[in-house]
Amino acid sequence: MAYSDDYIRLSKAYNSEKDSISLEEGIVIENYSFHSRSSGMLPNKEEIKQPSGKFSLFPDNEIQENQTFRYPVVRKISGGDCSRVIILLHGLNERTWDKYLPWAKSLCLGTLHPVILFPISFHINRSPEIWNNPRAMTMLAHQRKQKNPDIRHSTFVNAAISERLQQYPQRFFFSGLETYFDVLHLIKTLKNKEHPVVGTSPEVDFFGYSIGALLSEILLMSNPDNKLSASKAFLFCGGTTLDKMNGVSRFILDSKGFESIKNFFVKSDFQLNLGVQISRQVKRLKVIEPFRAMVNSRNNAGYRNQRLADLKGRLQIYSLKNDAVIPSQAVIETFSQAGINPQHVVRTVDFNYKYSHETPFPCLKDPNPVNKAFDRIFKKASEFLK
Repeated sequence: MAYSDDYIRLSKAYNSEKDSISLEEGIVIENYSFHSRSSGMLPNKEEIKQPSGKFSLFPDNEIQENQTFRYPVVRKISGGDCSRVIILLHGLNERTWDKYLPWAKSLCLGTLHPVILFPISFHINRSPEIWNNPRAMTMLAHQRKQKNPDIRHSTFVNAAISERLQQYPQRFFFSGLETYFDVLHLIKTLKNKEHPVVGTSPEVDFFGYSIGALLSEILLMSNPDNKLSASKAFLFCGGTTLDKMNGVSRFILDSKGFESIKNFFVKSDFQLNLGVQISRQVKRLKVIEPFRAMVNSRNNAGYRNQRLADLKGRLQIYSLKNDAVIPSQAVIETFSQAGINPQHVVRTVDFNYKYSHETPFPCLKDPNPVNKAFDRIFKKASEFLK
């Protein structure tokens, strides 16, 4: 079935409350529950000054939706190959799985491997419902414009995440770190044969899009507990360092939200208060080195270049020529500086329709060009991750 048809059909069919949703072509979507064991590291009310007003966006460590949630797995009902599992990591400020369900289905059919769609902290169904309320978020965006007259691209779509990151940019790290630990826990259940999807101990691969590509790189660079030594990652619309990105978009972050994280992580020698227990875990897993290396191209350049060189055979990246958020040239430069011939890792592609970083496969009146572009990307992804 064509991508355009799948997008409409899957967005209507998917329901996170259902345990199982059978589809055509021998595919099933199953939802599993997950409890984050790492929410204690998140900012609490003593660490962040509580603002006055209607929009109480924290304390982070008390947001229940982020601690216990469900995630979908797309797999073949029969004839699947569980020797490998693909974890799909999405982009920044996503609120539903609609965009990604056809991606997961295509990867599953193309590789025969189960595909786990795992939500980043405070995204998709890991956020309070009010953050998805257009009326409430329109009011918040209006308040942000009043407080910041020079703000750009402030919309109800990006109001909650922009407000949170402007107030406390450290959230970018802490929510990423919680996701890192959550993914590691998921990997351990897979490796230990404790996940109901697989009965073996599979290799774990990644499909990372946008900020999910950055997280995928950090995971492979740190190789927690040596569990990802044979893992591969296909990165789409991603692959460079944070300082080379432009996250100002009506769909991602407004200008004040993005300036806040760049000022903290890129323009200063940032320090993070982790606490003794978390510091020990972070040090053991070697998380800080790849994070510092991937947020600022001037940080840990020797480490980044060596690790990317080590991983070059296990990374494949597809960038879009007209991507304004994560420019293809920035991805090419990242790998060139690592002494890697970019042609061995990075492919820059262009589509013959109007697209964007946020919407690489839009719904158009004539769906044929989009369907062809989608098939082109996901055929390559499936071949690499098979």
